Amino acid sequence: GISDTLRARLGSVEDLIVRPAPANADALDAGRQLKVDTVVTGSVQRDHDRIRVVVEMVDVENGRVIWGKTFDATASNIFLLQDAIAGEVGTALRVTTSSRLSALRLAKLYV
Repeated sequence: GISDTLRARLGSVEDLIVRPAPANADALDAGRQLKVDTVVTGSVQRDHDRIRVVVEMVDVENGRVIWGKTFDATASNIFLLQDAIAGEVGTALRVTTSSRLSALRLAKLYV
């Protein structure tokens, strides 16, 4: 499904460690237990042949949503939808990771 596609796609991103959360776990609690900086959460709604997926990236430390997007598609385009979600989340994570690394480097310069 969508989570499997996301894990497979994101697992190939350099400097990114992908860890699946335990089933039925609260996303932030799971993030803390897994010692990760960011969790990706989402929900799926279906109305006849229409599918809506809402995806959010949440900072584990403060619970703040740092990125979010809603995706709409028809059931016949589910694979395209999965690829689009994985691509957008991957891009957002790369940008977030780059920003954090830059901020860390900048902070080290001034310490």
